[in-house]
Amino acid sequence: MLRESDILGALRAGEVGLPPLRIQLAGVEPALDAPGRSMRPDAYVDVLWDGRIARFVAELEVRTTPKTFRGAVEQVRAYAEAS
Repeated sequence: MLRESDILGALRAGEVGLPPLRIQLAGVEPALDAPGRSMRPDAYVDVLWDGRIARFVAELEVRTTPKTFRGAVEQVRAYAEAS
């Protein structure tokens, strides 16, 4: 079964991409402090295309169900509101 560490390893090795996009691990940063809780994204990734770079928060999920997808989206929204 795929683990979160496997996904991080593939990102580190540059094995993840959606041509012509390149996706690479930018790192994991300290927790974001939000009122009443501390949050930490699974990773930050850089998406490169045509000489441009965009950084994104990544929530890594090994299960692909609607429930886990909704949960990951809610976490990313919370990170956006806290930053």
